[in-house]
Amino acid sequence: MSKDAHQELKRMRRWMSGLGSATLAVSVAGTAWFDTAAVAGLLLGGAAGLVGFWLLATRVERLRGRMPQHPERFWAVWTAARFGLYAAALLASWFIDPARLYALIAAAAGLLLMQPVQMAAAFLSLNRDIVKQDDDGKRVEREP
Repeated sequence: MSKDAHQELKRMRRWMSGLGSATLAVSVAGTAWFDTAAVAGLLLGGAAGLVGFWLLATRVERLRGRMPQHPERFWAVWTAARFGLYAAALLASWFIDPARLYALIAAAAGLLLMQPVQMAAAFLSLNRDIVKQDDDGKRVEREP
């Protein structure tokens, strides 16, 4: 993988992490009027989702085209770490409000906050790769 591609991965990770943080902040602000336990759960789940995304993105960056000797072990360890983090966030949110489960439901929603961010980034980067502009600013369709 070229140095430019590595810089593009790093830029994309930072951009998506920032957008995910902004999405989490807006979601917390919208949930604040509802219930404090839900806010705590959303913060736990959202933070775990952001850290899980960051772990995955940094592993992809670190590989940069070179595979480890045992890739299945490499990915299994980091997948287990990510899912362990998600389970810990869900368990901690359950202890916040075990009677009504608002915190647990909000934490599950918080874990999923990065998914729309990833889909939007994929759509925008796909659109950017397909539609280019020439020197005069006119749209030029790229050949597949």
